[in-house]
Amino acid sequence: MLLEVSRRETCAIAVFTAALLTAWNANSNGFVWDDRSAVLTNADVQRSSWSDVFSHDFWGTHIRSVHSHKSYRPLTVLSFRLNYVLARGHSAWLYHFTNALVHALCAVLVWKVADVLFQQHQRRLESESGTENPQDSSPTAATARMKMTMEEKDKMVGSVTAGLLFAVHPIHCDAVASIVGRADLLCTAFSLLAFLSYGPTKA
Repeated sequence: MLLEVSRRETCAIAVFTAALLTAWNANSNGFVWDDRSAVLTNADVQRSSWSDVFSHDFWGTHIRSVHSHKSYRPLTVLSFRLNYVLARGHSAWLYHFTNALVHALCAVLVWKVADVLFQQHQRRLESESGTENPQDSSPTAATARMKMTMEEKDKMVGSVTAGLLFAVHPIHCDAVASIVGRADLLCTAFSLLAFLSYGPTKA
């Protein structure tokens, strides 16, 4: 069991590191395009009341205003606000580094989702083959269990591959490299967490 836990931790660390290194180059970027409106000139990030964040849109305009974009992302704005407070001002590096961390977290969650799906598939196979009882010493059951054990490596490789592909895929460039892309990163993270909280017992 300890070896299994160690292997899982190693897989998670490998996926997290790959994602972080892939996004690391963006840490030297500055503020571009929508970053200026959503962060640099957004009063909700700098000086408004914390509660105002929940009545304003993503750009700092009251949600009921006719000028509002109606894009409601308070958790993302709060994360910008936290970066601003920690850095005591606007630190492009910290904003980008936070994005890289969230991306790395998402990659680990993708690995975990894949791992959960493989485990559920494994349990279904064991149930269908009648090998869920470890006390069954019949030749048929022993052979089936040996086959299942051999497939453990395949499951690990499959889940790690899923996590690594997500970690290094260039399609995430816009979401990770632009500060405002954090909204997409947080959406992904919470969606995967929601699946994990539901999937193991309901799927």
